Amino acid sequence: AIVSVNHGLTDAFAHPAVAGVAWDATVSPNQTDLSLVGGVDSKISDSMTQQPGVAAISSIGRFVTEVGDLGVPVYTVFDRPSGSTVHLVTLSGRAPASDDEIEFGPSTAHDLGLEIGDSVKLADGATARVVGLGLFPTDVHAQFDEGAWVTPGRWSRLTQQSTGAIPIHSSTWCWR
Repeated sequence: AIVSVNHGLTDAFAHPAVAGVAWDATVSPNQTDLSLVGGVDSKISDSMTQQPGVAAISSIGRFVTEVGDLGVPVYTVFDRPSGSTVHLVTLSGRAPASDDEIEFGPSTAHDLGLEIGDSVKLADGATARVVGLGLFPTDVHAQFDEGAWVTPGRWSRLTQQSTGAIPIHSSTWCWR
């Protein structure tokens, strides 16, 4: 049993993307440096890219909303206008490219009875077509195979129409 646990931990450290983490560090900025439509202030993210060893950076937003009867953590990636960025992990299909597309974690898709190509109604009343399955950062409320990924435009609309959910932003640094 010890060999199995050691192998599993060694493999997880060597391949963090299998647990939804495709970066090396996460930083939570001050609330005054955030925007629901643009993520972290570009002056701050630009200064972070100047740090030694930082190869890519993105601002990732997260909040929980209802999809069907489930409370689902919904993520977005605010790309920087220039430079390398960090994205979430896509297992099959592709990442959402337009506001009417969504990627789900495999567990969430299963719980909702959805597959790639299906459509689902979101909390803003509009539908989205499932274009991929992927992995997301874990937290105390969700595992890496639970959640959804939408475009920044759709995410901003969902957060603005949400009642009581507090969006969380983080800056994600990737060293290479």
